[in-house]
Amino acid sequence: MRSRRSLAALLLAALAITGHDAGALELPSICAQQAVPDDIGAPVAELRARVDAIGESEPMKAVAILCATIPRVAREYGADSVEFAWWVQTLATPLIAYRDEFTEAIPLLEYARPIIERELGPQSAQVAELHVAYAWIAYRQGRLAAAGEEWQAALRIREHVPGAKQIELQKVLVGLAQVRVSQRRFADARALLERAQGILAANGETKSAAAGAIENALTNIALREEDYPRARRHAEAQLAIELGLSAERGAAQPVTAWLLYGQVLEKLDEYEQAEHAMREAVRLAEATDGPLQRHYLRALTVLSVLLNARGKPQEALPFARRAVEVATQQLGTDAPNRVSMLLSLAEIERVLGDLPASQTLYGEAGRVIAVHPDDVERQVRVNYH
Repeated sequence: MRSRRSLAALLLAALAITGHDAGALELPSICAQQAVPDDIGAPVAELRARVDAIGESEPMKAVAILCATIPRVAREYGADSVEFAWWVQTLATPLIAYRDEFTEAIPLLEYARPIIERELGPQSAQVAELHVAYAWIAYRQGRLAAAGEEWQAALRIREHVPGAKQIELQKVLVGLAQVRVSQRRFADARALLERAQGILAANGETKSAAAGAIENALTNIALREEDYPRARRHAEAQLAIELGLSAERGAAQPVTAWLLYGQVLEKLDEYEQAEHAMREAVRLAEATDGPLQRHYLRALTVLSVLLNARGKPQEALPFARRAVEVATQQLGTDAPNRVSMLLSLAEIERVLGDLPASQTLYGEAGRVIAVHPDDVERQVRVNYH
């Protein structure tokens, strides 16, 4: 059996993979942290099938296979091949979905994109997946206009190549709907979600992770429209779905379900229950054996806001400070979604009497708003002013 040594030695020779017009490809730092899988000598086609099979349920095992195999694919297929581009693009997915490591994912996408567009055409399914990856990065940073453009580009392709049982089309519809919700284009969002629900119903998937994502979006619409009883119904429906999926590793999204449920309970003046729900979300986000998608940043932010509103600014302070640290690290200093974290911390510092710190934070929030006036949600801008 092959020893499970670190990949560091392997990558010393293979870290810079050349032969592409854009220059050398540097594998992300996460690759040096992985152990070499025991069966890495299997045929490339077999390894690719394995990555496809475990990509969502065991993403870090998939990352180990990807990191160890990419140098080999470059040697056997060429660094300009579609096969190599697939492996590089696929490595970007867990960096975006599960680790929020956007700065390491983007070079992988930029390397793969020209190869895929040239060899498969700009309307291919794999190009749609590139648009999806860029859309998620932009959405999590709060660049709503850019996210909407990427989702629209993916949708144009998926209308023609919807995937088996239209599953990929359904995912894009929900992704675009989430952007439209944040842009307060509720009629557009509902139309997209109705199409997605129709696909799920046709496939008998009304209690699936995808159905949970739709309930999440419907809850957010109801919250923004201040229809809190309706928001509660959708939030409870999502929570029931996610808890029912909890035994299926990788499928459930309990952190977002608890957070949204807590926000709804807060609006209904059920503060103690709201705090319990939000603390459960933070606990799951911080647990070593928690769900694959932790949504840690959002959990920190929502809980800090609630604690401050309940007259517990001293308890809220460490959560708010940690949220700003994580947002700066993951999203960058100019990310529009960072504004809400800055405002939350600024308010807490003001309540606690540290006015210079509060003023500095408000000033930083204003700077980001000035850079991205169309991407920061209207309610967040109102809160700032």
